[in-house]
Amino acid sequence: MLEISVHNKLQTLILNQFESHKTVLNKTGRVIKYAALKNISTSDIEQIASTSDSDMLLSGFSKRGRKSFFSCVIELLQNLKIHGTFTQLNFDQQFCFVSKSDDTYRLDTFNFIATEAVRPLSNKLNKYLNSNYDELKAQYLNILSEGKISKKGGAGLGLITLCLKSNFNLTYKIETINEHMSFLMFSVQVPSNL
Repeated sequence: MLEISVHNKLQTLILNQFESHKTVLNKTGRVIKYAALKNISTSDIEQIASTSDSDMLLSGFSKRGRKSFFSCVIELLQNLKIHGTFTQLNFDQQFCFVSKSDDTYRLDTFNFIATEAVRPLSNKLNKYLNSNYDELKAQYLNILSEGKISKKGGAGLGLITLCLKSNFNLTYKIETINEHMSFLMFSVQVPSNL
């Protein structure tokens, strides 16, 4: 019975977050170009990247802005696919939105993470977001030259890439659900004239 209660609570949380975020985007005048409440697959990543690039081209976004957004889409959605924490519960546990205004394109992602991962992630993100471009680029090259690979197969360059490619227009929010699980939101915004 406890498992069903936890299941219902988490499923309600993700559905409420999805609907709430959709409402906020609409109220702020952003046009939602893509919305998905599902566990993101490789084909979803390809579709989102391709569709976004085509729409940005038609909307007059600079080539650099389109390339930067493409890189951010790949990094953030791969983050969902590789680093998201999945429970054994049978429902979609992540979602994303791609939205645009007259002069920006934005990607918002949401997923569960292990609560024990919150502090190390927050520390890294705060360090990167409080760095300047040259400091972050030097750190990127240093990590690359060390060649260390994590248990999940990455070198830890994704967050740095997001900061650099978004020109530091990256925000995040973490909400603790319980001692085992938290909810992570990333938002990256790229201006049309980047």
